[in-house]
Amino acid sequence: NQTDTDDLPIQRFNREKRIAKEKRAYEKGGALGLTPKLLFAFEDGVVCEYINGKRMWVILQQDKSRIWTMLQDIIKIYSQLHQLGITH
Repeated sequence: NQTDTDDLPIQRFNREKRIAKEKRAYEKGGALGLTPKLLFAFEDGVVCEYINGKRMWVILQQDKSRIWTMLQDIIKIYSQLHQLGITH
């Protein structure tokens, strides 16, 4: 049973491992201000703090030129997360 993603370097986790991975990511990332802070972890999901602010989509609709600055910020955060061993 081959799928169109079988040759991609991705890991598929069962629900338990996926939730555990998300929990660790939010615990580490939240402590450093890189992700929302984890509030609760359940068997089937996580709840993180609400981040008050405008959505990226709304900002870009108002000023598309901000995309490059936003992407630079996002890449810096992803790089820091990867250095901590947090990957998506």
